Amino acid sequence: MMRRNGFFLHYSSNMKSLGNTIGSCNKEGDKEGETIRPYYSGNTRHTNYSITAGAIHNIYRGICLFEGIGYGKYATAWQLSASEGGGYLRNEGLSKEGVAGEIGVLASVGKISFSVSAITIAAKQWQACIGVGIKI
Repeated sequence: MMRRNGFFLHYSSNMKSLGNTIGSCNKEGDKEGETIRPYYSGNTRHTNYSITAGAIHNIYRGICLFEGIGYGKYATAWQLSASEGGGYLRNEGLSKEGVAGEIGVLASVGKISFSVSAITIAAKQWQACIGVGIKI
């Protein structure tokens, strides 16, 4: 049982894989070294995960503040149209990876805990997290 301060470890993921890609493009969809933008099918794939660890502080009767640092990755791939070969290109402009930071609040009611936090990956990709847990 945490009295005043403790630590936490948090992993989050959409549990999806980007799959195989045949190249990359910039944020607008242009392939490197080509002057004509390829046609896309409109299908996309996304993957993300982050792992953070840090300190948690009991600030008032079952309400805790936590902050942590770690690593995260967010990637997007766009599918080329059938006339362009149909493979996926990793969109480098929409994909981020690097240092992840997290800050949030955790509240406990009896044996149930609720958390709300914000995670950033390289200060460019932001996501909100909510959680429910059971104290053992």
